[in-house]
Amino acid sequence: MKVLIVLAHPRENSLVYSLKDKFEQGLIEGGHQVTTLDLFKIGFDPVLRQDDEPQWGQGEQVFSEEVHREMERINQHDAVVFCFPLYWSVMPAIMKGYLDRVFNYGYAYAHDRSTTMKLNKVFFMTTAGVSEEGFKKRNHIEFLNHYFNNVIAGYCHIKNSKLRIFDDVRNKKRDTEVHLPQAYQDGLDFDKCKNNKNDEVAKYLNGRYISPVEAAWRLFEFAMHEESPSVSPLAAHLENEQLQFPEFMTRHQDSQKWKPRGNGSMSIGQMYYLRLLLTVVSGAMSFSHLRTVNGQACATYREACMLLHLIEDDQEWTIAFEEAAVFASGYSLRLFRDICRCGDDVLVIPPVVTSGGHSEILGATLMPFSPEHSVNI
Repeated sequence: MKVLIVLAHPRENSLVYSLKDKFEQGLIEGGHQVTTLDLFKIGFDPVLRQDDEPQWGQGEQVFSEEVHREMERINQHDAVVFCFPLYWSVMPAIMKGYLDRVFNYGYAYAHDRSTTMKLNKVFFMTTAGVSEEGFKKRNHIEFLNHYFNNVIAGYCHIKNSKLRIFDDVRNKKRDTEVHLPQAYQDGLDFDKCKNNKNDEVAKYLNGRYISPVEAAWRLFEFAMHEESPSVSPLAAHLENEQLQFPEFMTRHQDSQKWKPRGNGSMSIGQMYYLRLLLTVVSGAMSFSHLRTVNGQACATYREACMLLHLIEDDQEWTIAFEEAAVFASGYSLRLFRDICRCGDDVLVIPPVVTSGGHSEILGATLMPFSPEHSVNI
C-alpha cells in the first residue's frame, strides 16, 4: 500500500516528529511504500485565496498550481496519514489550511458525488497535553472522533477513517513506554485497522423488507397464533399453587393430545440411586467406583446408598416377621396386605424377606421371584 504522511509541526525535535518516525518505521517493516510531506519544510501556504475558492455555480474548476500538485500527490497514494498536534482541540492552522485548499469542492466532495479524489483511507494521528481522564471529563474524545471521522472523512465519502490521540504528552515516561511503541504498532497494523465495523444485525434491520401484512401486525400488535385453552408445561409445580394436576392423563406436546399415563421404566430406580450417589461421591473414576464404599464393592447403587446412609433400609420387614412368628400362623403371615398396604395392589418384596430365614414361615405357597420384579397380590 502506498501511504502519504502529511506532517505539520515546526520543530524536528518534537514528539510529533518522533511518533511520525516510529509510525513510518512500522509502515516500512509492514511492506508499505511511504512518502512524507512536511508542510513547514515545503512552505505550504495555508491561506485560501480567490483562485482556489470553491465555485459552486461553475462546472469543472481550475485550481492553482500548488493545489493541483497536492491533489495529484494524494491520487498517487492509497492512504493519507495526517500527523499533527492539537491546539485548543483543533488542528494547527497550516494543517487546516491544507484541508481547506486541497480537499476542495469538486475534488474531495461534491453534491452529486462526482469527485476526482481516489483516496479510500485516512488516519489522523495527533498529540495532546491533556490526559485521557481530562478528555472524558469534557467529552472531547467523542467530539474529536465525530469531527475527524464524520465531519471531515465522512463528508468526503471516505469510509475507512480512524483517529489516534496520544494524550498526556508532558509525561516523558509515558511517551517513551507507551506512545512510541503504539505508533510503531499502528504502522505495522496499518492495513488491518478499520474504524467501521461490519454490523450484520444493523444491516439486516436497515435493509430488510417488511410486507404490508407484517407491518399491520406490528402496528396494531395482533397475535400471530392463539390456542384456547392455552396448554404449556410448567417448569415447577408448587404445593397448592396449581388448580389441577393430571393424575391419569398426560399432555403430548407433539400431537397436542391427551393420552393415558404409562408406567415408568423399571430402571428408573437405579437411575435415582445413581444420581443420588453423584451428589456425594467426589472424583468418581467409573461406575464401579461409585458402587464402592469404604473399600467394599456393592452389587447395586441402592446397596451403596444404604451403606452411605443416604436411604433407609428394610429392617422393619425383618422385625415385623420376627415378632409375628411368635404368635401368628402361616396363613396370617401370608396376608402381606395386613403388614404393608401399598395402595396400588402391587407389592415389591425386598430380598430380606426371603433370604433372611422367613421362607419356612411363609410356607410353600410363596413363589420364587427376582427381587427386581413386582408381584401382584
